[in-house]
Amino acid sequence: VTGPTGTGKTSCTKYVLNQLTEFSQTPIAIYINCWNFTTSNAILSEIAERLKLPLPRRGIAFDEIFKRIKEYLVVNNKILVVVLDEVDRLIANNSTEILYYLSRGDELANGRVSTIVISNDEELAAKLDDRIRSSLLESRIKFEKYNAFQLKKILMERAKLAFFSSAISEEAIALCAANAAKQGGDARVGISLLYQAGLNAEREGSNKLLLKHVKLALEEVKQETDFISRHFDSLSDPEK
Repeated sequence: VTGPTGTGKTSCTKYVLNQLTEFSQTPIAIYINCWNFTTSNAILSEIAERLKLPLPRRGIAFDEIFKRIKEYLVVNNKILVVVLDEVDRLIANNSTEILYYLSRGDELANGRVSTIVISNDEELAAKLDDRIRSSLLESRIKFEKYNAFQLKKILMERAKLAFFSSAISEEAIALCAANAAKQGGDARVGISLLYQAGLNAEREGSNKLLLKHVKLALEEVKQETDFISRHFDSLSDPEK
């Protein structure tokens, strides 16, 4: 699953997995963010822990952990669906062994393992080993950037959860959506802007979200961005 930041890749994947596990008791869905678990061993150990498989403290070989997971799935008649989000981290750490084992679930785990990888990098396939690429990329889904109309609908749904109905201003939400569309169609940008505008309205004691609250939020973001830009060149490489 690929696409730009903030286009709903993770949210949509989690939503579908929730539907799947509600529909059937057979699949076990495990979501892992590769920023938190940056090596193949860490990921496999985390999968075993979520399955409540006992592992010795002294550590255990990668192959042995995978074997125990496979045995657990066979004995309990379960299918494992593993989601690896931000999978680029594994490539950066040169730790793609886990991708080989999970993507070849048909041969190595009796067809009891399915894998979904999520990445912002549309060129991810070119960075993978041929053996992994051939089995992993059977189905590809690309998420496109949101346009202003789609962002407005998303923000309106969020606003209904966040504000009293009488406090919602359609033109203020439209401005948040337009700015997010201009910033690359990232829904998080629009949601963050709407949140900040809501705080501005609250501080002022206003009983309605207004355009001026969004404009103030935009100005605050601009000041922060300008500050970073002015000081960026003075930073060392690690600080950057």
